[in-house]
Amino acid sequence: MYRKVLAEQPGCSEAVHFLGLSALQRGKLETALEMVKKSIELEPSKADYHNNLATVLGRMSRSIEALGSAQRATEVIGRMAAALDATSRQGHEASTAVADVRG
Repeated sequence: MYRKVLAEQPGCSEAVHFLGLSALQRGKLETALEMVKKSIELEPSKADYHNNLATVLGRMSRSIEALGSAQRATEVIGRMAAALDATSRQGHEASTAVADVRG
C-alpha cells in the first residue's frame, strides 16, 4: 500500500516512514534505518520520525546515535510547544483588544 502511495507521490514522507516501520517490524534494520532517515530528510519537523529513528538505532545497538535522535525529537516537540504558546498568546491579545474596543 505504501509503495503504491510513493509511486503516485514520491515525496510522501508518511509513506516512506511507514515503510521504514514495516521493515523494522520485519527485522530488516538497514532498510528501516534508510527509510526512516529519508522520511526525516523529507519532513524534519516530525518528532515521531526522530523518535522512531532512535528506536531503529537502539535496535542496531547504536546507543549514542539513538540518544541523539531522541534528543532531536525532544527539541522538535519543544519548538512546537513554543510556537503553540506564541499563537495562543497572540489569540489572547487579539481577544483582549477586541473586548477593549467594544468597551
